[in-house]
Amino acid sequence: MTTVLVALIVSGGPDGDGGAPDLDLMVGIGAHRSWLSHSILAGAALEGMLRAMLELVRMVHDKLPEEREPVWDLLYQRAAELTEAANRGVSLGVSYHLGVDGLVEPAAYHGLPFEMPLVGHQALFTANSLAELNDVRNKPQFAPKRPGAKDDPTDIDTTTMARLVPIAPAAPVALECPPPRTRAEVAVQTPVQRRWRDTATTEALASMKLSHKEHRLRPFTLVDRLRPQFTSDEQALLRRYGTWLRGLANGDLEPLTAEQDSFVSVVGRRSAADFPNKLFALWGRYQRAHAQNAPLGSRRL
Repeated sequence: MTTVLVALIVSGGPDGDGGAPDLDLMVGIGAHRSWLSHSILAGAALEGMLRAMLELVRMVHDKLPEEREPVWDLLYQRAAELTEAANRGVSLGVSYHLGVDGLVEPAAYHGLPFEMPLVGHQALFTANSLAELNDVRNKPQFAPKRPGAKDDPTDIDTTTMARLVPIAPAAPVALECPPPRTRAEVAVQTPVQRRWRDTATTEALASMKLSHKEHRLRPFTLVDRLRPQFTSDEQALLRRYGTWLRGLANGDLEPLTAEQDSFVSVVGRRSAADFPNKLFALWGRYQRAHAQNAPLGSRRL
């Protein structure tokens, strides 16, 4: 529906009179049907506007709080689909308008550096119409980033993770029930399990979770001299999760999961950069880079 509506508006309707290509009449009758403004500039300007609007939607969505109404995520998801449909409609509309100019209402292009008969102008209009029509199949896809707040703050979307490190194909896993644990194994608990067992009230647990959330909402400022050592995607992850990671590493936050507890146990060592969780490993690299470049007495992040 969006493609059809945009195509009708851009083309000027079924008669192909008006629409985006005929906006060059605003400059003057002498500029009408210029080889540059009648198709190239009209299509490029409209597609640029659509891209800019989608980028604005993405920027606004990134600034929304984690706790928000689901309708904002739904609008964000549909924004890319509507932009793709409108972009196809622009090409279809321009193609239809040029086809009318070349076959139904033939006229000459203005501003060509050479002269040719009207048949040549018709052929040029028709060729441009077919080229624009063929471009519909090659329109880029505006796939949105994964919207919505994450249940696990260490869960990174697969697109970002793929840019950080190649993902090897997973080996087949045999699904079988583990053997029952012995009494000794049951008695051995991780520090996180013991901490949660010893926590007296649910209010204390809620307070710990709230502290984690507050740290995740605080932006992290990267040290300027360390930025060249990290890609733009890695810098974005550090700005988003750096305050939370620093809180875990410095002991300001209590680990809530076994993985976080393992991270705290190796943070500050060289092995932290090789941690299985790529977000924790990224912080290990940043911590190592900071220690190598920081003056004596200021090693703490």
